[in-house]
Amino acid sequence: MLAIKKALLLLIILLPLILCAQNHDYIWVYGYLNNPDTSSKVGGAVIDFKQRPPLHYKQTRELNFDLFCASCADSMGNMLFYSNGIRIHNYLNQLIENGDTINPGTIWQSNQNLGYPSPFGGFALPAPGKENCYFLFHLPSILNGGQIIFSPFYYSYIDMDANNGTGKVITKNQVLKQGDFIQQKAVKHANGRDWWVLTAQKSEHLYYLFLITPEGVQGPFTQILGDPFPNSEGRGVTNFSPDGTIYVRNDANNGLHMMDFNRCTGELSNLRILPYDQTTGFRFGSAVFSPDSRFIYLSNSNLVVQLDLEAPNLDYSAVDTVQMYDNFADPYPPFLTGYLYPQLGSDGKIYYSTSGTTPRLHVINRPNLPGLACDVENHGVQLPRFNGRTTCFFPNYRLGEWEGSPCDTLNGQRPGDGFVKTSYEAFLERQARAPVQKAFSNPSGKTREMPLDELSIDYWNMKAILERQKKQEP
Repeated sequence: MLAIKKALLLLIILLPLILCAQNHDYIWVYGYLNNPDTSSKVGGAVIDFKQRPPLHYKQTRELNFDLFCASCADSMGNMLFYSNGIRIHNYLNQLIENGDTINPGTIWQSNQNLGYPSPFGGFALPAPGKENCYFLFHLPSILNGGQIIFSPFYYSYIDMDANNGTGKVITKNQVLKQGDFIQQKAVKHANGRDWWVLTAQKSEHLYYLFLITPEGVQGPFTQILGDPFPNSEGRGVTNFSPDGTIYVRNDANNGLHMMDFNRCTGELSNLRILPYDQTTGFRFGSAVFSPDSRFIYLSNSNLVVQLDLEAPNLDYSAVDTVQMYDNFADPYPPFLTGYLYPQLGSDGKIYYSTSGTTPRLHVINRPNLPGLACDVENHGVQLPRFNGRTTCFFPNYRLGEWEGSPCDTLNGQRPGDGFVKTSYEAFLERQARAPVQKAFSNPSGKTREMPLDELSIDYWNMKAILERQKKQEP
């Protein structure tokens, strides 16, 4: 009887946490061709993180996925809507009202029956202060003078209470900024309610920041941190650490760029660059953090390495090779399973899509552990259907208030509300332990910083701004 009472008491304690979890990233979608044949390896499929281990199952749907993926569940982890960059469908696998023609243009036109061929994808953010409403941020590509650029940066606004709960896109393809951008990312504001959304101009340290509040989307706020890149920037993966205090921008041509991020002000600082060896092929295009924010996993199609951020120096002494591609193909060549795009799952594991269309994922089973103990399992996840290189990208929805920070004023989160609070003091202690490391791949040996409050720098005047600043430097 006593055991039953204890179990009931534990259930009562855990119930608010269960009911108020922030599980918007629980449903990952992939697959192509609308195939009702459940015995086929070709067709739609789902990874459902409500189960432990995650549940994999086939799903008949009309949308095909080719790289681009955006998916959003409710706070309990039940599917709300998803998009392949062409259209937005709801949990009934039906087109949401006004959900057609996302990312319009010639690339949309030529891929409207397939999936949008962009690796950057999109992501959804719960609208602060609104019930069951979401912002979907998405970045299309366009042909410009024979080259592909990623522009404009869009958002769409979705009300999932509309049409008796089947949803409606209220506003669509709202232009946030024109330019040529790298992958967009989001991180929770220090107040635990609002969001920061960040992107940057390709090949330049020109950053555009947007603040999402109950009043809507504010910005762009603009910051320059460092010199333009010495080489044309590849389309690598960007990421925030799970605790929201580090931002990385990574590409094979210019190396790993790591910056501190202030969740109160949105300011980037303390630029550090780990250059890659251009002669040996020791170059990486993807970057993903361990759940505890200590390790960064860098990868190319053949190699995964681990970078320890607690090491004394940001150099190759802090890098450990943790896995190599074994030339495995599924079902046979040329369906190769090299490492492609990573995403941290809600179960604390890191999953990689493969470089070819295969029914496999790679997985890092214990990413918080150093060296080989992290357990990178090649093609360790068997999928029920083929995945066309697609990875759904998500921010850390469970990141909560930054306790002790200058802007920790909302105090809107209570025990059991599904958020994980972080410590501002711990951030200051880490900064004190790690001296500022200059960008040593920069030929001038200097970094240049522009405070965030110098707002609204127009990109088309960027060259003149840089030249003016160079003349002012001693």
